[in-house]
Amino acid sequence: MFVEPNVDSIAAGLEQALTKTWDREEIARHSRSRSWDAVATEVEAFLQSTILTIRSENEGQLPPMEKRILQRDGRASSQNGRRTR
Repeated sequence: MFVEPNVDSIAAGLEQALTKTWDREEIARHSRSRSWDAVATEVEAFLQSTILTIRSENEGQLPPMEKRILQRDGRASSQNGRRTR
């Protein structure tokens, strides 16, 4: 269920979800069609896409989190994202 991000809409959505008669067999059937491997593959693809977007927005530089990890570990990075000692 999709609701607007405000208190009244969220409350109405929760009430609707809690009072709705759900098709348990259909929910179970759908759940069985979604393996952990399939979900993991989708999550991995999303994360890779996000990383590529961040890198392209930073013109090939490392994203801030990667820079912090390298700095924490005492390693420096060059402008092109390759690690150096």
